[in-house]
Amino acid sequence: VYDPNVEASHYLQDLHGIDYWAYERYFMWQSLDTFNNILLPDLEELLDETINDVVNSDVRVVGFSMYNTNQNAVLHMAKKIRELRPDICLLVGGPGATMTGDWWFNNHGNIFNYIFVGESEEQLIYLLDNLPEERPWNKIVGTTDSRLSLEEYPYPDYTDYNLELYRVNGVSIETSRGCTAKCSFCAETHFWKFRSIDPERVVEEMEHQTHFLIENLNKHIY
Repeated sequence: VYDPNVEASHYLQDLHGIDYWAYERYFMWQSLDTFNNILLPDLEELLDETINDVVNSDVRVVGFSMYNTNQNAVLHMAKKIRELRPDICLLVGGPGATMTGDWWFNNHGNIFNYIFVGESEEQLIYLLDNLPEERPWNKIVGTTDSRLSLEEYPYPDYTDYNLELYRVNGVSIETSRGCTAKCSFCAETHFWKFRSIDPERVVEEMEHQTHFLIENLNKHIY
C-alpha cells in the first residue's frame, strides 16, 4: 500500500512552507493546467519514486483510489506505469471514478483496464481471484445500487502505513456509509446508500484499532 498523498503533503510543506491541502487551494489540484505547471514540477520526482518501486516489483495488479482532487495525479502516475509495465492490470475506483464514468477515462486513452463504481470489496476480491490473461479497457465493474452488510467484513488493516506521517495519532473507523441527505450535487448520495453499523461492532473495532495503535506508535492516543 502506497500513500504518496501524505508524503507529498510533507514535501511541499517543507519546500515552500505552504499547505497545498488547505481548502482555498482546492482548485490547484482540480485544474490540469495548475497541476501541471505549479504542483507537478515539484512533485514529479517524489511520485516517480513510487512509480519506480511499483514497476520494479513483481506485482500484477495496481489500483488507484480517485477523488476529484487527485484525478490529475492519478492519471499522471497511471500513464507512466502503463508505459513502463504494459503487463500490469490497472484498476481505478473511488468517488472520482464513480462520478466521472467511463467517458472520462475513454477520453484519456487506454490506461485503465477496470473502473470500479460504488462499493468494490466483493468485486475487487472476485477479480483478483479470477484475473484473466486478456483484459478489457475501461470496463465498468460494480454498481452504485450495492448495499453491502458492513458487519461481515474485517476491520481495515493499517499495517502498511507509516502512521507517524499523519497529523493525528489515530486511524479512521467506519460507523456508517452514505448520508441521510439527498443532495444532488454530492458524490456521497450517489456513491453508496446509507446504512449504519451495529454499535457493539463499532466498540469492538475501536478496541481493536486502539491496541494496534499502542503497539505500532508507542505513543499516547488522542
